[in-house]
Amino acid sequence: MVYSASHHVPIVIANFTRVYEDYAFLRTSVSCIWVDCTGIVGTNGYCDEKAERILNDKLSACPLRAIHLLDNGNYHYLTYLWATRIAEDFSLVLFDRHSDMQKPQFGEILSCGGWVRYLLARQPHVRQVFMVGTDPQRRAVFEGYEDRILLVKDLWDIETDWPFYVSVDLDVLATTYMRTNWDQGALSLAQLQSFLSGLWACQKVLGVDLCGEDTRGIFHAQNEQVYRALIAQIDGALSF
Repeated sequence: MVYSASHHVPIVIANFTRVYEDYAFLRTSVSCIWVDCTGIVGTNGYCDEKAERILNDKLSACPLRAIHLLDNGNYHYLTYLWATRIAEDFSLVLFDRHSDMQKPQFGEILSCGGWVRYLLARQPHVRQVFMVGTDPQRRAVFEGYEDRILLVKDLWDIETDWPFYVSVDLDVLATTYMRTNWDQGALSLAQLQSFLSGLWACQKVLGVDLCGEDTRGIFHAQNEQVYRALIAQIDGALSF
């Protein structure tokens, strides 16, 4: 599917590192909502309380039912900010090489490596978390939440009575397809798209987010094509 600037699903862009400004198809789209997040202290890899208040304020007027672009994986904790706005029971479907279930090293701070645990502890409407492409060696960090987290190998493993929110960290893809700033998984782009297509067909989707980039800036052309393909697929399949 070829991306068209005439798509109708809004795209909310959290612009931390300006990486998406290099993506021509986003610059020319009238459906993009650019949120300036540059220069906010306490946001790279973790989000302190002051930064969280600032980000919530900046995002408050933006739609939940949208495609949210979160920047590179250091800002994946933004999924927490979006998901806390959901006022009904839901399941989180997470595509990620990492579980993002780490316990904080100090205090109770929101971070890119622990935001799923943070969400489970604070958002009572999260009924289940389905993890796709996550390294099974990371299962130990599920302690305390084993009954609410399922590592998924097949689409049919996702059985839920609730609508879902979808979060995609593109480090779930093999480096053949995408380059990010974290170690990466083994999924192909076709596998990811096939999985997503199955999800769209079976449940109500509350929102979708994407994150992942190579911070060195040398794979933008390759990475832009992945974003372009996924956004086109999401737009073509969903009716928010």
